[in-house]
Amino acid sequence: MASEASSTELRIAEMLAQDKTYREITRELHVGPETIKTVRDYMAQGIITIGEDGKALLAKPAAKTVEGIHTEVVDVVTKKASEVALQNAEEDYALGNEIRQYWSLKAQELGMGVREFVRAALIFYDDYRDKIKELEENKEISATILQTLQMDIVRTTKMELFYKLVRYCLFLKSRGLSVPSQVLTDFYQDLSMIEKSGELQMKGLKT
Repeated sequence: MASEASSTELRIAEMLAQDKTYREITRELHVGPETIKTVRDYMAQGIITIGEDGKALLAKPAAKTVEGIHTEVVDVVTKKASEVALQNAEEDYALGNEIRQYWSLKAQELGMGVREFVRAALIFYDDYRDKIKELEENKEISATILQTLQMDIVRTTKMELFYKLVRYCLFLKSRGLSVPSQVLTDFYQDLSMIEKSGELQMKGLKT
């Protein structure tokens, strides 16, 4: 029912309080029996009341007490907390089961039980975590040094190849065969381009 009753509904209530019949109410107010029955139900539920002057009134809803509001809030929060706790428990179970399956296979490879394996792994990490951190830092330093060395090796190899070509050209010149200087220039430029693009393959290179 709406928060405000219509004037027709209030009038029906007044006529019902006067013991008017459905036929009398229908004839005077031009409403159907269902509407009259609905108003009667409202009166039985206390939604519509009759005052001392015989006038129908819409009963005001009871104001919520502080205790009532507190109870409602607690109920809502408790329900939400239960839903979240259940969701977290399901996710935790799924994650734990996944981790257990993974590490069980690792433990089997070493011929150990999963509990023994996990305990040993945690003890190892606790004992050597500082050394592991140091090792990771050294790996980064080593990678930087290796990259620098590789670049130096590329440059050195480039020069060796170029000087080798020059020696061949001098050998041919000593036999009376001339080699255009442009050949040397183009070859050196090609080596420089390879060096810059990083396409020079050091493995298996023959000098």
